[in-house]
Amino acid sequence: MGSENLSTTELLAIIIGTGTHGSNVLDVAQELLSVYGGKLDLLFTADVQELSKLKGIGRAKAIQLKACFELSKRVHLSQLVKGDNYYFKSAEDIANYFMPLLRFQKQEYLMCIYLNSRGKMLKLETISMGDIEGSMFYPREVFKGAIATSSYAIALIHNHPSGDPTPSDSDIQVSKQLKEAGELLGIQMMDHIIIGDGRYSSMKERNLI
Repeated sequence: MGSENLSTTELLAIIIGTGTHGSNVLDVAQELLSVYGGKLDLLFTADVQELSKLKGIGRAKAIQLKACFELSKRVHLSQLVKGDNYYFKSAEDIANYFMPLLRFQKQEYLMCIYLNSRGKMLKLETISMGDIEGSMFYPREVFKGAIATSSYAIALIHNHPSGDPTPSDSDIQVSKQLKEAGELLGIQMMDHIIIGDGRYSSMKERNLI
């Protein structure tokens, strides 16, 4: 029987490896899942310290779990980066593409899609990670990639770890600076999408750029 036929509890049990006195590994896995309401996305974003405090887990198993989650995230990101023949026509297209990756991240990611005139993704690049408001961010970091790929347009995407996708003053200021820089270079700014917890904001739709 292949792993695709196993339940979520069984898959977690394989990663955890062993149970505790009085609880077998399946019981530990089921308890772990129930702590997060059966929601893998919430379990996925729990940190090592939080996981290690749970019954039957401990630090070593918490690190094992986080390593598996990180590998899963990297596989998903590599698929996003590849993006063969993927076209973006609207803010909703962009949000749907990035929501699974960014909605539960606990730090901010600023990413840029480079597009041709038909909306086909030429390249996806991570511009910065961490506190975007406090980071050193310059338009040239974005447009260097746009020029290298002969892009017709760009679209920015970043997440708000709070879950609230409402644009901050800094978000708006950065977006306007990038739009102005793009106009000088003849490169359009399609949109700046902010990803929250199951929600998104489009700077274009809000008439902020």
